[in-house]
Amino acid sequence: MAPAFYHYMPVPMGDCSKESVLRNHRVPWWLVVLLVLVVVGLTVTMIIYIVKANSETCKNGFQAEKECLSVTHPLQQQLDQTQEDLWGIKAQAAICNQTVETLNASLEEEKVHSREKQDQVQKLQGEIMNLVQKLQSALAEVEQLRRLSETSGGETTSTSNQKKVSPFLFTGLLLLGLRALLS
Repeated sequence: MAPAFYHYMPVPMGDCSKESVLRNHRVPWWLVVLLVLVVVGLTVTMIIYIVKANSETCKNGFQAEKECLSVTHPLQQQLDQTQEDLWGIKAQAAICNQTVETLNASLEEEKVHSREKQDQVQKLQGEIMNLVQKLQSALAEVEQLRRLSETSGGETTSTSNQKKVSPFLFTGLLLLGLRALLS
C-alpha cells in the first residue's frame, strides 16, 4: 500500500481573520453571566467594606483602640517591673529561708552546748557544795581544836599562833582550789 498524502488547499488569509476565530470559539453565555455576577458581587462587597471602614463608628473604634493601647502600655510596663521585683523578692526569700535554716541548726547546736555547760555547772556546783561542807567541817574542827588548846593552856603562845594561822592558810588554799575549778 502506498502512503497517502493529504494535501489541503491553501486558504487565503482574508478568511482567517479574527472575526472568524471568535465566531468559532464563542464563550458560553452562562459563563459570561457568572463572571458578571462575580464582578458585581465583589464590587458591592468592596463598596460596603469601604463605607464601613470609613464610617464614624469604625473611626471611633480605632480611636478607642489607640487610647486603650496608650493606657495598657504603661500598665504592661508596670506589670513587667512588678514581676521582676517579685522574682527578686522570691530570690531574697529563698536566701532568707536558707539563712533561717542555718540559724536554726546553729541554735540547736547552741542549745546542746548550753545544756552541756549547764550540766557541767551543776556538777561543779555540787562539787563546790561538797567542798563548802568540808570547809565548814574543817573550820568546826579547827574551832574545836582551838577551844581545846585554850582550855589546856599549857602550850606556848607561839604554837597557838601557828594553829591560828593554819586554818586561815587552809581556807585560802581551798578558795584558790575552787577558783581553779571554776575557771
